[in-house]
Amino acid sequence: MRGPAVTVGLALLLGAARVEAQPVRAGGAPAPPALPGAGVLGAGAPQIYIPPPPPLTPEQQRTVQLLDEARQEDSGRPLSWVWADVTGGFEQLGLQTLNGGDLGFVGGLVNTSASGGAVSAGIGARLLYFTLLLRGRIGIFNNGQLYRIGPEAGFHVPLGRVEPHVALGLGFATMGNLHDNVGGAASAITLRGFYTRVSAGLDYYLAPAFSLGLDVSTDLLGLVRPSLTMPQVQLIQASPGLSAAQKTTAGLLTSTGTGWGGTVAACALLGLHF
Repeated sequence: MRGPAVTVGLALLLGAARVEAQPVRAGGAPAPPALPGAGVLGAGAPQIYIPPPPPLTPEQQRTVQLLDEARQEDSGRPLSWVWADVTGGFEQLGLQTLNGGDLGFVGGLVNTSASGGAVSAGIGARLLYFTLLLRGRIGIFNNGQLYRIGPEAGFHVPLGRVEPHVALGLGFATMGNLHDNVGGAASAITLRGFYTRVSAGLDYYLAPAFSLGLDVSTDLLGLVRPSLTMPQVQLIQASPGLSAAQKTTAGLLTSTGTGWGGTVAACALLGLHF
């Protein structure tokens, strides 16, 4: 009978050892067995099970699908940091649009209203929806050339390949190579001042780095004509092309003149962005 008693005793000892080896939680209850995929953070640290994310609901799946379709319909162009463009088109000039009368401004010797062509170029940086450029523009008219240069801030709205934009600019303006209507008598007259510009347009991206567009703008011009010396005025009055009335109004050029006017322009735009 000694054999069966020994066997039962050994079984009891092994069972007690298993109970002692099982991890125990606070309160004396045994810890649950480790689940598959659990990791150990360190010696004596509890085992943590991270469940997989729940499956997407039908509404969430539809949202993901719409986002994928939007990306496919988009131009696919990456972020651009450098912005450069050139424009060309038509521009209408009115040097005395706001205050009228040109006798005190240019002595009636230069046409203050004209139409012609305009070209411009801008270069600068783009950050998401915003551009900051340095822009120069030349208006070519039958009474001279209007030069403008200054900073320009723009806001762009990406809509796939189409991108509407608006911009504000200001800077220095001057009128050069003035052509008077009396055969060159007023070559001593100079005009200089400032401009402010509001523009809007639409760009179409033919490629991620290349766009074509249309831009319309209007400029407010504030120009000053410095006074001429009496010898300069007398030289103008001695011109054989002047009438008696023009010789009289030429005498007004000894005082400084101020003109408030503006321009309206419509230009095609070619852009390079990278």
